[in-house]
Amino acid sequence: MVEGTPRLKPTGRRARWVLVGLLLITAAVYARSIGGGFIWDDHNLIVDNRYVQDWRYLRRNLESRFWDTSNTRQRWRQGHYFRPIVTLSYQLDYALWGPRAAGFHLTNVALHLLVVWLAWLLCRRLAPQRLLVAVVGAGVFALHPTRVESVVWISGRTDVLLALFVLAALLAFERALAARGSRFALWLTLGWLAWLGALGSKESAVGLALLLPALEVLFRRSPVDLSRRNWGLVHLPLVPVTAIFVVTVLTREGAAGSGALLERLWAVSAAASYYGEFILSPYEPNALVGLYLELTAASASRVLIGALTLVGGTALIVASWRRKPLAAFGLLFAGLFFAPVLNLIPVSGTAVAERFAYLPLFGLALALAVGIDSPRLAPRARQAALAGVALLACTWVAVIVIRTPDFASPLRFWQVAVAQNPRHPAAEEELAKELSRHGEFARAARYLALAQQHARERKLPAVVQALTFARMAALSDRLADAETGALRGLAGLAEGALAGERGRRIVAGERFDLTLAVMRGLRRHFVAELTQLAGTLRSRLGEDRRALALLARSIERAPRRVSAWIELGLARARAGELAAGLKALRRAGQLAPSSSRVRGLRRVLGRLIQAAPGASKEPQLARMRRFFALGVPGRAARLLESLVASRPHERSLWVGLILACAAAGDKAGVRRTLRRAREEFGAEPGLDRIVHQANERYAQLVRRLGREPQP
Repeated sequence: MVEGTPRLKPTGRRARWVLVGLLLITAAVYARSIGGGFIWDDHNLIVDNRYVQDWRYLRRNLESRFWDTSNTRQRWRQGHYFRPIVTLSYQLDYALWGPRAAGFHLTNVALHLLVVWLAWLLCRRLAPQRLLVAVVGAGVFALHPTRVESVVWISGRTDVLLALFVLAALLAFERALAARGSRFALWLTLGWLAWLGALGSKESAVGLALLLPALEVLFRRSPVDLSRRNWGLVHLPLVPVTAIFVVTVLTREGAAGSGALLERLWAVSAAASYYGEFILSPYEPNALVGLYLELTAASASRVLIGALTLVGGTALIVASWRRKPLAAFGLLFAGLFFAPVLNLIPVSGTAVAERFAYLPLFGLALALAVGIDSPRLAPRARQAALAGVALLACTWVAVIVIRTPDFASPLRFWQVAVAQNPRHPAAEEELAKELSRHGEFARAARYLALAQQHARERKLPAVVQALTFARMAALSDRLADAETGALRGLAGLAEGALAGERGRRIVAGERFDLTLAVMRGLRRHFVAELTQLAGTLRSRLGEDRRALALLARSIERAPRRVSAWIELGLARARAGELAAGLKALRRAGQLAPSSSRVRGLRRVLGRLIQAAPGASKEPQLARMRRFFALGVPGRAARLLESLVASRPHERSLWVGLILACAAAGDKAGVRRTLRRAREEFGAEPGLDRIVHQANERYAQLVRRLGREPQP
């Protein structure tokens, strides 16, 4: 140690107060995230996934793949990820907090604080006489802006749980290496349990199998007899477990092929340059930076920077192996946990994301702390370095505080994403979904069209465009019958997708450069769902012949699709083919015997068939009643408009028109019809009761669509 060098004395009391201060600062920085909502994948994994909402599915969650949720629209995403610990954490949160996002966000912040605490403990174990190492290492790890995605976004919890269990396993194994007797067995058991928890959180945990032997070699703390025991009972058993895990999990059911060696190295170098950019310049964060990113098409300059980063990092590990073992350990830690996310092994194509740097950054922070605390560094240089780190930490805190509100709501998140990525199909389609939830259907349809256009321009695979059009189903479910323009626009978009060049390729089943799991899901779901959507929309618009043709095509593609048989039955009944409609609903009942919706619709059609003989006297009124019964009040309103025009003195027709407009969501139509009825009949008291009924029907529609009522 150089004389005069300002060092923090490693007293227990001072260390505890420094740790408490760091945890309080970290908690205060992320406290605003607790007011955020569910965003993006949160809906598929939690909100729309009944498997995490009921303890009856506990065993299923522990055995199933991560993306195998109850959301049938996302089944194609199942892939090969096996992360039961993450799913279990969602299940526990739902049991504690229900569907309230604040509880999930609170858990994320608490988990991050636990990881920071474990990072501090590991620094103290590896450098017990160097408190500054723990302060800088844990501080940089806690407050770097690359933490935001993992902490503020609920679905980013995967990397936080990985870090929690990896650091806990390292602490337990490190103690086991020097322990004897029962204490060795205890720490070894805890280490294995923590490592299994890490494997159940994310696949990157396999890096621990190589990191732990490095801990033994670098620090050489054990006598010869313990060293032999450690290699036989601790290090070597990790190898077969890791191999089994890799074979059975990472490569099962659709892991991507390795591709050309040169392409793979190009992608690895490009990914390294992106991660270097995230860490060294975290002031322009972007949640979508890696989505649809073609690493094999990266520029030569970016690849060169990434290659120099990899070579330089490897050289630093070799150079510091004997002189600075703690720095070498930190760099090796970063390298081993960066390796899976550098796309060295192509799990499912190529991917880059800020949150993937969550755990590897601990190794870099540790190496930085060792460098600042080096005895060879002059006191003034150390002071300058500490001041620089403190200044950087202040800027990082500002970035976190500014960025956290971007995750406050899905609408704000996707508005920011579109502003940062103006021609990004994923951002545009997600923004369209959120706009539809807020009743801005014209803007939603426009962004869907833009997403499709930009997906074609960027020559993205068909599955990306399939995702864009899958959003239409969610949008159409939130449209009232009176919004015919938006309904017609969505139907045109859906049919255009099927009729266009890419649509024909999808129908023909052409293979694209996708994983096998995605291809299976694409063939199984997308075309049938899109055709069904177009048919359903045409039926709501009153275009029966076109609707029936589309729904028949959908059933040809997926004969066991219950929802398609239901829509076909409704479309036939709306077209006047009541017996054919009942037959289609019977088929739906055979496929889904427990469906209460099918049973209810069959009863409705049975009553309509019984009333059919008496309907010949007033066929128009019979059609109107049929439209009401079959859930298309917009068609009933359009029919009543013509009846009122020809028979203006019949009060019952005016009443029916007012109620039909309300049920179709046409608030302006209600006011217009009421005004005309009062001109026709005067201030009749009965009209006030009808207005009350109309308001009740409109309120029911608003609740069903999940929308804000119009004034």
